[in-house]
Parts: sequence; C-alpha cells; structure tokens
Amino acid sequence: MKKLIFFILIPGLLLPGCFRENENASTRLSLLPYPQELLFGEGEFSPGNKLTIKASGINEVSDPVIFIQLEESFNESFGASLETSVASEAGGPNIWLGLPESDEAFKLHCEQEIAWPAEDIGNEGYVLKIDNKGILLASHTKQGLFYGVQTLRQLLREFSNKSGIPSMMITDWSAIPHRAIMDDISRGQIPSNSYIKEQIRRYSELKINQMSFYIEHVVRTEKHPGFSPLDGALSIEEIRELSEYAKDYHIKLIGSFQSLGHFDKILSVPEYRYLGATDRMLDPLNPKAVEFLRDVYREMAPAFSSEWFTPNCDEAWDLSRAELSGEAGSLGVARIYADHIKRIDTTLIELDKRTLIWGDIIMEFPDILELLPPHVLIGAWNYDANESFAEFIDPLKDAGFEFTVSPGVLNSNRLFPDFNQAFVNIRNFISEGHEKGCIGVYCTIWDDGGPHFFNHDWYGVAYAADQCWKPGREARELFDQRFSTAFYGDTNNAVPKGILALNKLAELSATYEMNELIFDKYLIPETGKTISFNLSEWTEVGELAKEAGQILKNGNLN
Repeated sequence: MKKLIFFILIPGLLLPGCFRENENASTRLSLLPYPQELLFGEGEFSPGNKLTIKASGINEVSDPVIFIQLEESFNESFGASLETSVASEAGGPNIWLGLPESDEAFKLHCEQEIAWPAEDIGNEGYVLKIDNKGILLASHTKQGLFYGVQTLRQLLREFSNKSGIPSMMITDWSAIPHRAIMDDISRGQIPSNSYIKEQIRRYSELKINQMSFYIEHVVRTEKHPGFSPLDGALSIEEIRELSEYAKDYHIKLIGSFQSLGHFDKILSVPEYRYLGATDRMLDPLNPKAVEFLRDVYREMAPAFSSEWFTPNCDEAWDLSRAELSGEAGSLGVARIYADHIKRIDTTLIELDKRTLIWGDIIMEFPDILELLPPHVLIGAWNYDANESFAEFIDPLKDAGFEFTVSPGVLNSNRLFPDFNQAFVNIRNFISEGHEKGCIGVYCTIWDDGGPHFFNHDWYGVAYAADQCWKPGREARELFDQRFSTAFYGDTNNAVPKGILALNKLAELSATYEMNELIFDKYLIPETGKTISFNLSEWTEVGELAKEAGQILKNGNLN
C-alpha cells in the first residue's frame, strides 16, 4: 500500500489527535473520484476574506488554469480573494503548492509538515494537507498538482456554507494510468467546439486524462473532402485547436477513424464506392483502399495529442463472406485481418502513434493473435451486466498483449441510457481489468440509432471516472450521494434518484424498453388490423414519470 514516506518512518508524529482514519470517510466527503487515502485531523481551516498563495515550480504564465480555478473557487465558496505571498510575510502563505524538488524552501516545508509526496504515488499523485494554519499541496509533477487542485475545489464547494474546511491529509494517486472517455459523434449529435471544451473541463475535474471521438466520416480532410457531411464535421484545424486547449487540463485527444467495418457512410458517396468490398465494409485487399486510409491518417494523426490512435476495425462481419479483391479465399479471415492491421500499423508508427484496435474480431478468430505485431494495443469490450469478463480479457492477457477494457454507457436506439446495466458493466469490467493488468480504460458512449444528447450521460461518465481512479466494489448508494453533491451541489441526492426512477420505465413493455422506435408505432390501426393497449401499464408509465419529475423538482440543484 502506498503511504506518505514520513508516516512510515515517523509514525509517532501522527498522533490520534492529529490525523486519524475514519471508516465512514466515503459517506462524509463528496469527492469524485474518491482519494486513495484520507486521514482526518482536529480543527479546520477558515479561509477568511483574503488569502495569500505561494507557488513553487509553477506560475500563472505556464499554468494559468490552476490559478484561475483556485481564484474562482475560493471566491465562489467563501468570498475570499487570493494574493501572491511576499517572502517576508510573517507566518507564511495560507496556501503553498508546488513541486518540492524545484524549491529547497518548499521541500523543507513539506518535510516539516510531514507532507512529502512518496515516490510511488507516481506522476499523477499528490499530497493535500489542510489544517488550521492553511493548505499545503505537493506533487512530483504539474499534472499531479492539477489533480490535487481539482480535489481541493470540490472540498471548497462542499464546505462553502460552513465556517471552514475540516483538517485532513489526503494522499492520492491513480490506479489505472490511461483513463479515456469516447463520445460517438458519427451516429449521435456532433457537439460544438464550445461544448467539447466544456467536456474537457468536466473530464479533467474527474481526473480523466484522455478523450476520443468515434469517427466514421465526420472529419473533413483536404485530400478527401467529399466523404464528410456538408452540415457537420470536425476540421483538422478544429481538432488541432481542441488538442491544444486540452493540454492545459492535462487531457490528450485520441485519434479515431473507422478503417474496416462500419464504412457504409463513406461508401454511400458515389466517388468512394470503389473502396468497398460490400456496401458496409472497406476492402482490405484493395491497395487503393489502403492508400485512402493512409491519406486520412497522415492528416488526422498529427492533430491529435495522444500517442494512441484507433483505426477501430470492429464488427467487420463481411470478412468471411465478402467479394474481396485478390486471393481472399486462400488467405483466410485471420490472415486478411492481421495483414490489414499490419499495414495500418506501419503508417501509424511513421506518424508516431500506437495502434489501438477493438478485440471482437480476435475473439471470433483467435489465430489473429499469433499474426499481430506484439506492440499493438487491443481493446477488450462488452457492455453487458456480467459478473465476469474473463472471456474478453484472458485471451489478450494470456497472449502477452497490452490491453484496455471498454465498458460503456449504451444509448443504442434508446431515449435514455439504461444505467442499471451500465453501472454493473462499468464496475465489474474495470475492476477485473485492473486486477488482470489493463493499462487503460476506454469507456464508450454509443449513440447509434437514437436522438441522444451527451448531457444524459454524465452520471455514467462520472461513475467510470471514479472506478478508473480507484477500482472497487463500493456500494452504488455511496457513489450516488458523492455524485449528486459534487456534480450538481444537490445534497438531497435528487439526480440519481430521479434517474433511477426513469430507468424503471425500461422495464415496462409499454415503453418498448425506452427504445426510440416507440415514435414509429401506429396509434391508429391500418385497415383490417387491430391494435391493443394495456391501459394499466400506461398508467404506471405516467406514475413513474411523475415520480421522477417530483424527485428532481424537490432537489436542491445548482
């Protein structure tokens, strides 16, 4: 277990009256994600109207977001303003944050306060100490400091109506190094740049460090502008701008371009029909198709800041029955698929990217694992509410491949996500993936078939972020209270309760499992046919909708 180094070496200095463990910590503080270790102390820090802040190893020019966020949070929660500390001021600053190795004075201060960040908390870890003297935040990196600030901001919000912030010592680090959220913008809504920036800011507070978009055709390239829709697509320049914006929030953008199956939207454009083996799958044996992918990658890949790039290559159902070019019959599906990935991988390596592919075709044709380059990253995915995901994880692990796990918030053909399914899927998949050595979580938000808006998904996104940072089997009710307070300022837990009430609608046949196809159902029968309705079920639909509305109405929502 990771501990503060001085807590190990000098345990006598942490007396019961100073900092203590609290068995009910997760019910007391509304933090997302919840810290790895938290000790409570005696007393509190009362900010007052004016605070001094000192920074070591960072400044307002190189790291403006940290200072802006702290200024806003102290002002909103306590009406306090921040001023830069002057070295000669008696008593020292109220807030001192920074990188101990960059400043001997700060290093000495951390040692004296027994708040030295141990080496094994890694680049994303931090130590946050709050007592009646003030606040100390230390980390090995700017990213760790940023995450410590996010925790502090949540504490400020939680205690904004109190006299101060309770004394505590937080030692925190990430359990899983890569934590990504993917938004399906090819079948769902294409967000505006301003909304994507809002996603970036919210992700970063949840300590998500990568984001991606599922892209089939909604990207506009210079060499092949004809396949993207005229009324909605991301330009390469927009992607580059978003990548740059995300850097200040310690988030990297993962490139994505569907490169085998799910190619129907591009193939429906007459000038690109020659690329297809069928009307929905690219022909992997057609050299012109491969060169088309290379053209797209060469424009897209440099605009994305992550070292990963996913060509997807999932659900290529037509591989075994398509009219492929060349000697498809003699090669076999495993060889065709593996060779296609190798050609893609060669180009992505030239662009300094690591290939991430989905693992479903490999599950169907396991011989592929023997043919792939060992450095290819493979994503295990499934969205069911399973107790175990060994069938998706173990073949990749046993073959020696690094892998990610991909749970999801599934909106496919739905008016509202089924969070009962999603929460079991997210919790169990991430937990088992972590136990078996996954290097990342690539949580997916799918929007195929439904008129869906991303704002419906934050409940699931926050739960995935919580589990990525600290995997476990925590009771959902404990998360619900933390989510409702931290995300919406709602201490009545109204948002989760309202969502769960709405989820009950999916259990009724009258609502067709909350499927958007309900809008296509006939209300008046065709000539010679009849339609029957169960009025008691529709009465229940009305009662559940009313219940959810009343819960949300009574909530103290900000």
